[in-house]
Amino acid sequence: MDIAVCGEVLTHLIQAAETLGADADSVPKWRAMLAYSRPGVIEVLPALPPLLAKGSISGMLLRSFAKLDKVVWDMNARTAELTVTSVKKQDVTLIARHGIEAITAPAGVLAAPLQPGRANIDVHLPENKPVTVHLTLGRRKPLDWVNQRA
Repeated sequence: MDIAVCGEVLTHLIQAAETLGADADSVPKWRAMLAYSRPGVIEVLPALPPLLAKGSISGMLLRSFAKLDKVVWDMNARTAELTVTSVKKQDVTLIARHGIEAITAPAGVLAAPLQPGRANIDVHLPENKPVTVHLTLGRRKPLDWVNQRA
């Protein structure tokens, strides 16, 4: 990761943490609120606090062999735009717990048509080529799935 990008990410996270009364030790928790990943999975905004209804972050390395170049979100407009660059050609499941009502992506990226309201969609990521995806988010609360299972 570029040092300038790393510094920018850290600066924004620390500013957000200070706004909420947290300290720099909270940065890993903030990362987890904005993106979660594991091999084959990228989840955006899994635990976004209401105070951060609008914002952006850039330069996050993911555990799915990819870099989240940038995420811009506006929860009031129910939109999120993310740019991902994978270090290898791979298929991943993109998850948005709020639900995905609509998605636009370059040709060949979506593995199948979106089923509106679902929280996930499979995408094809090419090697070392940035892919930008625009999401219209649903109205679900991220923890609704917990209540459904209880």
